[in-house]
Amino acid sequence: MTKFKLIKEYPGSPKLGIEVEAINDICYSIPRGYHLSLKDVKNYPEYWEEVKEKKWKINSLDNGKIYSIKRLKDNQIFTIGEEIEEGIISNIVVTEEDVHIRIAKRWLYLEHANKKIHKLLFITEDRKEIFDNYKGQLYIVNKNTLELKSGLVVDYDKFLATYNCKNFLYFYSFYEVKNYIIMNTPCLSLKNPELLSS
Repeated sequence: MTKFKLIKEYPGSPKLGIEVEAINDICYSIPRGYHLSLKDVKNYPEYWEEVKEKKWKINSLDNGKIYSIKRLKDNQIFTIGEEIEEGIISNIVVTEEDVHIRIAKRWLYLEHANKKIHKLLFITEDRKEIFDNYKGQLYIVNKNTLELKSGLVVDYDKFLATYNCKNFLYFYSFYEVKNYIIMNTPCLSLKNPELLSS
């Protein structure tokens, strides 16, 4: 919907600053109560100015340059270095009219950018959701032996080929994995007090 604002009064006009929105060929005041034809609004640009609604907001800066930007229609945030459907964002530039995102060797309008939908792979024992875009360390414990390993997740196919077993438990936090091992080591188990009495 196109909106216009009264920037200069004329005989019989509404109050200065009133906004109207065009629906078909009629402009209605916001809030409703006043209306006039769209033709009258468009034919007198000295009285009426089109209201350009802001489509974006700078979310964060890094050394004075835009690092992330928020698209207001859906509150999606786009950040330099982020992988979106179209590729990896390498730059964000704001012009008077729009926002442009640099992907590889081409530019893309912010309104056409699509967030990558990441697939949930699993949830760790300490309740961290691991998606297909996660890159980092996980701690792996063998349930039977309580042997601890740490695996760096870079390539999920290789990671899961190495550590995909019913005997493995995955942890995000070293503190949580340490507690798990302490609570489940038979000689120190607080879960099996009968072992201490024998």
